[in-house]
Amino acid sequence: MVKMSQKYELIISIALLLLLITSVDGIEIKVYNGWLVDQDNLCLYYLLSDNGNRASTCFDECLGDYVPFPSETFKDLSVISPLKESDFEYVKRSDGKYQVIYKGWPLYSYKRDKPNERNGVSGMWGAIYTENFPPY
Repeated sequence: MVKMSQKYELIISIALLLLLITSVDGIEIKVYNGWLVDQDNLCLYYLLSDNGNRASTCFDECLGDYVPFPSETFKDLSVISPLKESDFEYVKRSDGKYQVIYKGWPLYSYKRDKPNERNGVSGMWGAIYTENFPPY
């Protein structure tokens, strides 16, 4: 016979596991102060050489501190208003990873950013300010 406290511990463990599972199922893209960010308010970037052609031109050494967004496998995508779902899509990169595309531009995150920062802007890399995007 299972003691009452063991039953509660089991119920709590299952509830925590379910919470953990549901919290990592999807990603969210939103606008914060005009900038395109993920659910953790981490800025999303584009690479100018991608040319808005729906395909990444950046692999291996090119990536450096940048990561195709999302960095893991395909996940459910939630787009928060005023963004339009029709502006987003997933594509499978030639390296087998999935990447979110915004208005034809592959999205990247920057490893050194913290929430609400845009430290990845440099040279060919730009942060996405939604009111002035695409860049040309």
